[in-house]
Formats: sequence, C-alpha cells, structure tokens
Amino acid sequence: MTNSLFSWSLIPILMRAIISTIILRFCFLKNDASTVHGASVTRKNVDFHVAPMQCYTNLAFRRLCSNLSPTSTYWTEMEKADDLMPNIRESLIQRLLGDDPRRSDTSYYHHHQEQERRLVLQLGSNDPRKVQECVKAAMALEYKQLKEINLNCGCPAIDSGGAPTYGASLMKDPTLTASLVESCVQSCWKEGRNKVDVSVKCRIGVVDHADDLLDTTNTKSTPASPSSSTLGYDYGRLHDYVSHIENAGANHVILHARPAVLAGLSPVKNRIVPTLQYEMVRQIAKDFPNLKVTLNGGIRSLSQLKYEITASDGDEDGAVQSGTISSFMAGRWILQRPLDLIGIEGWLQQQQRRPRPEATNNGPPSSLSPTPPLELDAANPDAFVIAKHALEDYLDYCLQQQSASSTSSSTSTSTKTKNASSITTTITTTTTTTTASDLCLPLFLVVEQLREDYDDDNNDGMEVPPPMMLSYEEMESLYDLLQDGISELSDCMGKGNHQKKKSGHKDSSSVNFKRLSTSFKSLVGTKVANKWKRNRAELS
Repeated sequence: MTNSLFSWSLIPILMRAIISTIILRFCFLKNDASTVHGASVTRKNVDFHVAPMQCYTNLAFRRLCSNLSPTSTYWTEMEKADDLMPNIRESLIQRLLGDDPRRSDTSYYHHHQEQERRLVLQLGSNDPRKVQECVKAAMALEYKQLKEINLNCGCPAIDSGGAPTYGASLMKDPTLTASLVESCVQSCWKEGRNKVDVSVKCRIGVVDHADDLLDTTNTKSTPASPSSSTLGYDYGRLHDYVSHIENAGANHVILHARPAVLAGLSPVKNRIVPTLQYEMVRQIAKDFPNLKVTLNGGIRSLSQLKYEITASDGDEDGAVQSGTISSFMAGRWILQRPLDLIGIEGWLQQQQRRPRPEATNNGPPSSLSPTPPLELDAANPDAFVIAKHALEDYLDYCLQQQSASSTSSSTSTSTKTKNASSITTTITTTTTTTTASDLCLPLFLVVEQLREDYDDDNNDGMEVPPPMMLSYEEMESLYDLLQDGISELSDCMGKGNHQKKKSGHKDSSSVNFKRLSTSFKSLVGTKVANKWKRNRAELS
C-alpha cells in the first residue's frame, strides 16, 4: 500500500514535467519561426558562394577573397578524381594548403584552416569508386573548414573543366549521378564526418547542340519553363534529376539557371546564348522544401543580388522561408569586381545581427511586426579599412610564398657518398605549386576594378556604372599600397625594375592605375598579362 501511494504521488510531478517540456518546446519553435501570410515558416539566413572557376579559385585567390568576405563560402577549382590519384592525400593537401614548407607544422596547419573558414571541395568524375576514395581521403585530413563535398554535373565542355563522360553530361544519367552521390555520403559517414554536406552543381537542363535549345517538339507540360516548352528547359526532366539527387542523400543542389550545350558552343558562349530561367530554380526550391537550393548564373552586381533575394524571399525583412532559395552564387561578377565582396560581407553580417520579430499581443511574431529591412549596397563606412587590411595581408602572403618558392628552387636534389660503404644521403625539396601567375592574378583583378572606378571614362561601356564603394582619396591610398607591394614582389622575384614611389606630397596626376596594370607584364610575361586582360573583357 505504501508503494502504491508513493507511485500515485509521483503523477502530479510527472505531469508538471511534461507540461513544462511542452511549453519550452513551444517557446523554441516560436523563436525559430514567424508567421508570414498566415503560415508558419522557418526563418534562416541567406548564404553567398563564390563559384568554382578553373584557373581562378585556387589557394591564392581564395586567400584574398576570404579576407574581403570571411562569411562567404568559397570553392576549390573542380578537381578531377583521376588527377588526384594515386597519391590522393598529398594531392588534396597541395590543393588546400599548397606546398609551403611550413605545412608540416601543426600550428601552421590549424592557422591556415582559420584563413579558409568555409570551403567546398568540388570533384569531377563518373566513377563511384574513385569518388569514394577521394572523399575518404578528404575526410581523413580533418580539415575543419571543409563544409561540403560537391559533384560537378554542370561543366558543359572539356575546355571549361568538364569532360565528355562527366560534368554536364551526367545530367543525362540520373541513376549514375545518384550512385556518385551515394558514394560521397557513405564516405562521409564512414569517416565520422556526417556534418559535411554532399551537394550537386548542375544546370537546369542539357542538350547536345545549340539548335536543340529551339526544339519545340517536346510538349511535356512544365510548371516553370518558357511558354514554348523546349528540350533545354524541360522542367519535368529537371525535377526527376533532382529527385534522384535528393533520394541518394544529397542535401544541397546548386542550379545554374541555364541549360548546358555539350557541343558547338564555347565556354564563354555557354554563359550567354542559353537564356536564364530563374523561375525553374525557384520552382525546384518550392517542390523540394527539405533540400537547400542555390541559384547560380547571371548575378552581376550588389543591386541585382538584392533584387533576386527579395524576389525569392517574398519578405521585406530579408528572412528566407522554407521552400525558397537558400543561397546565391556568382563567379564572373567577383572576378570582375573582387572588392564588391566587402559589400556582400556587410550584408551577411547585418543578417546575423538583425533582431528576431517581436511577439505581438495577439500571439506569435507576424508579418505585421517585421524586422528592419536589410540594406545591400556599396555604402560601407569600413570598406577602405577592410580593403587595406585584406590587401596588406595578401601582399605579405605573396612575399612569403615567393620567398619559399625561391628557397625551394635554389636547393636541388643532391647525393653524398661516403667512402667504400656507399652510404647515400638524399636531400629533396618540394617545389611550390603556387606560381607567380597564381599570386599576381588576384592583384591584377583588384587593380583593374580600381582603374575602372577611378577613371570615369572607362565606364562608358557599362549600361549602369556600379556605385562607388571607395572615395577617390581612398583609392589613391590603395594605389600607393599596391604600387609598393608589387614593387617589393618584383624585387623578390628578381625582376625589380620598378622605381620606388617618391615620398612627399602626392597629387592625383601621379596615380595611374593603367600603368600599374601594365606592370604585371614584367612579372608574369606579356603573353600571360594580355590573356588576363582578354579573359576579363569576356566577363562583361
């Protein structure tokens, strides 16, 4: 009887505990959701990704960009699985850390991870076994800033980093793509890195030839495609492909809002001739609410990014709802105007600091009590300080890398034989994979942006000149910094033919960004520098 009374006496305590748990759970849900148009939706911040680009998004470029926008997500170049083999671990370390002699130092290794912050490793292959081996090796590195493994299913041609049997051609084979995704997911789980995302980057469609874009014989109904359903814009095929990706375990898909043309179009024209269809990307986000969807393609300015975010969110306070695009990606814009990352960073930081909607007297937060609207523009009072510190750090990095390269190249493999015992000692050094061209290209891109902003006449070809992020005085200060840094880098390379800037009063007539841009010819050669200029012109 005593035991029975004791049991009954516990019931009120248990009931209170259950009720308290329910109340706490409700509070957490209330903090994580708000009511928009009468429906409860999860609020989350929008991310920004700098797209993977062959010959650009290497270690050096990512170093500069991550100093301009630490919160953005950066991608490696597409790494072909065949190129990483057979010494996958060593190959990955070179891609992630370079061949700096200090990389064997544990403290340096962890310090370098802090520089990267958020990194995505993109792989290219059509062989699930090879992909699994590469992912397993990547996970074993325990590179903490590696947040995601991505499969390239969007490169249209071998010239742009793809291949005839993978890249965008994989969109023709959803089953094989699913097998590749499963290989990535299994490797992440086996290595205990289940928090690393697995994603696929692809186009909204794929065709063999440009004429196929105009093929109107396909009459399948498409909820988000153009009015005349064409092979390249078949939403049904895209939906089926994304279904295979999600079912295989991927939790993120990056959609370039153009179809890929596998033959007959150059990589440049593949970014121009197929028209953009953002609505197909938005529809995928609605149809796959549990999948993170990133929109890629055609975003060229801060104002356009702001417009697309608003169009995708449907919410003035900048909150993203479930079933909407969760992040945005740009590549050519950042190559043409890398300092615009400062404006992007300001907006990303503002997102994180914005207050939650406050509850009204009638209940949970609602659209009637929105958070302050987010501002996404070039007006950042700290822009000069951020740019100055980022360039100072990057110039120091260039000098360190070049110094390490010079030391490494001056020491060749040698052997010493002692007496008849023939004891041989071999001294070997590893040459750096970060070339002078890799180091100088990011500086060239910054100089070109400043040249266009400083010289108003050079903006005549632009429909709408971008807003001024820096004052003329601030740009002149950056000119001095860059001029001195490039001169010092030239001396380190043994090509010191730059005259030191004279100290004293400086007037605007001494600032010549065009001349500074031309100075790269002495560092990397006229042919390389001219190619940079042509490639940048094609970005417009």
